[in-house]
Amino acid sequence: MSDGYIVRVTSKSFTFPCCWVHTDSKWTETVFHDGTRVTAVPQEGDDYRSHAQDLGYSGECAAEQMSREHEILHTFLADRLRNGGASPTLWAVAHGQTGVVAPVWEQEEEEGFVLAFQRFLNGQEAGDEIRRLESQGISAETLKQDAFALLRGSESVHPANNE
Repeated sequence: MSDGYIVRVTSKSFTFPCCWVHTDSKWTETVFHDGTRVTAVPQEGDDYRSHAQDLGYSGECAAEQMSREHEILHTFLADRLRNGGASPTLWAVAHGQTGVVAPVWEQEEEEGFVLAFQRFLNGQEAGDEIRRLESQGISAETLKQDAFALLRGSESVHPANNE
């Protein structure tokens, strides 16, 4: 669980090789270099808040934090695991599911991985999706520490150009 860790965000931008991610307390927007964008806002309602709790978020801003971190993690994880590549899901959404986009099954797989990583980030046991990273020579713990620092703390984390 995130132990009620509350992150109040006024406005923040992250620079990744394939895009920029801008966020504040109520929305997150991913802007690709070709100008396409995806804007996400937390949903209202008990189901969404319950989903946030299932992923390990708590406190009065749990839904907002879950939404914001989810969108940033799509790009962070794609950057780390796809050598600077774009999130197949966000790219496909930004391009209206047309043109050169990942097949739906790949987008669904990425979505599942991001959700599993959010659970892991918030202190839940690593699921199969996360444990498979080790077999690829990737330290899940290091990835978790870097994501935590990017999302909630330290400034000394990749990508280096965060504002």
